[in-house]
Amino acid sequence: SKAADKSFQEALNIQNKIGDKRGLGATLLDYGSFLDDHGNHEQALKLYQQSLQIQRDLNNNSMQARVLNNIGSVDYNIGRYEDALIYFQRALELREKAKVPGDIVEVLNNLGETSKSMGQYDQAISQYMRALDLRRNMADKRGAAIESYGIGTVFEFQGRFGAAVNSKQEALKVFEELKDNTAWMPESQSGYAHALILAVVEMRPASILTRPSRWPAS
Repeated sequence: SKAADKSFQEALNIQNKIGDKRGLGATLLDYGSFLDDHGNHEQALKLYQQSLQIQRDLNNNSMQARVLNNIGSVDYNIGRYEDALIYFQRALELREKAKVPGDIVEVLNNLGETSKSMGQYDQAISQYMRALDLRRNMADKRGAAIESYGIGTVFEFQGRFGAAVNSKQEALKVFEELKDNTAWMPESQSGYAHALILAVVEMRPASILTRPSRWPAS
């Protein structure tokens, strides 16, 4: 909105005048996120790059990692997967130095999604598996279930339908055990059913793939 733009611009002007580099870097990051959310991706990237330079000047690795992750997310969303991979990898390197498991998991998931979108399925599984191990070490059962589901999805892309069934079933069991009331419950139920069907079709004669479907009328 124009009001929000005006507020961000005013804040940036003040921080520039008083030489508040830390505040300036944070505001550029927030403003970039706002623009990205409203579809202004290229302008968001410009602000993120400005923020990134400030974080480097301040030697603020934590904020650098946040900005790098955001830049990667924008690149991913507009289909620039190779660029996204580079920024996510740089973010991961910084977060691994800081050794905060939750932050590492976030970037590993982004790397996994990007690798999957590029058709690099083995790499995607490796990244998701690392995230799964971290989730388990954090005793984050729900998070581990999300990773298992993601791994199952990649198995489907690889045609490994039996493995996909196992991963998605593992995820569904946890969501049911936790009585999860988010969108992950219906997603995991639907995804598990889909994996079962793919596994069955794989074991049936090829002719099943060419038969006309006769789903009952709903």
